[in-house]
Amino acid sequence: MRQSPTLPLYYRFTDGLHSLRMLPARIDEANNFYQYLGRHYVRNDRDDGLPRFTHLTCLDYTFSQTGVCPICTYAALVRREHGAAQARRFEPAQRTLVNVVDMQNTPPQGVQIAELVPSVMSAMLQYIDADCPSAILSPKMGRVLDITRRRRNDEILSLTYEVSISEPQASIDLSKLMRYRHNLRNEIVQNSEGEYARALEFLIEHSGLSTKEKPPEPPLILTPDEITERLSSRRKLVL
Repeated sequence: MRQSPTLPLYYRFTDGLHSLRMLPARIDEANNFYQYLGRHYVRNDRDDGLPRFTHLTCLDYTFSQTGVCPICTYAALVRREHGAAQARRFEPAQRTLVNVVDMQNTPPQGVQIAELVPSVMSAMLQYIDADCPSAILSPKMGRVLDITRRRRNDEILSLTYEVSISEPQASIDLSKLMRYRHNLRNEIVQNSEGEYARALEFLIEHSGLSTKEKPPEPPLILTPDEITERLSSRRKLVL
């Protein structure tokens, strides 16, 4: 069993049923099989040659910090002056990265990274708490995470997810795919000071909201060692 060279790095969720098996952590990830990630999605309405849409790593959510991410800091100002509803457009999308194998492919094509929304991650952790972790994460006998995505009125904001755990239809040993697990920490990329400043400018311009207080300064760039230290302290569950 080998990794397909044409398999995309990220698993793409579409409407309907998805049957995935999750893999345990790599040795160099301190036994953590998942990685928190916050992203700010930014729309650029200017005709300035820059990308129309982009995303930036949310430093507060990803590293479990407060007052580090300039966009989250500005969101707090907006919440104080304009209310929670207006501040939501500045808040990050919360995701959790995990290594998965798509079990709807026969045979499995390899390991991908899946971005789980909070409701899916919470449901999965409840199953892990109620069952032996190895029953979920074992490459030899792990159970299948069935995720069904639905939407109402064809709107992206109306997406809902249903989660259940099932036994695999056949005993498929994924041990030979373990060496293809992705280092989830490598997916945490800190953007430059200029990118954060420009993104905040776009968000303020697009929202039409201003605050009495001056927008925060761009964050200091973390060193690789600082990123590793903060990611390690961010983890809550160790398996």
